[in-house]
Amino acid sequence: AGWDPLVIQRDLGIPADGFYDVLKLAGPMAFGESVSGFSVRFTYLDPGAPGSQAVDFLNSSDFSLVHSGYTVQLTPIPEPAAVLMLALGLPLVAGVAIRRRRQDAMAAKAANGAPSLAPQ
Repeated sequence: AGWDPLVIQRDLGIPADGFYDVLKLAGPMAFGESVSGFSVRFTYLDPGAPGSQAVDFLNSSDFSLVHSGYTVQLTPIPEPAAVLMLALGLPLVAGVAIRRRRQDAMAAKAANGAPSLAPQ
């Protein structure tokens, strides 16, 4: 609320990166003023990691540079769905492996003439 975003995707036909632009709708900010409700999250789709990205804060009345810096690169955190699938899948795979070992052991005993434990 109170922000006007603009996203320009990277163009593969020309050597130009994309950019993200956000304008505060309530007019320019006074020097030293802080405004809440502003955060940006990107999903990087190319292989590897993007590293830090340049960030410029401009005065919207005369477009003079107010502040310049770089983003902080965060360590990727697995999505909850991936962790849940792993937590549910590992016991299932272990159960299948245990069952297969038991069946193989019973088949080996039956091949050697040992009495079967299976109900008849």
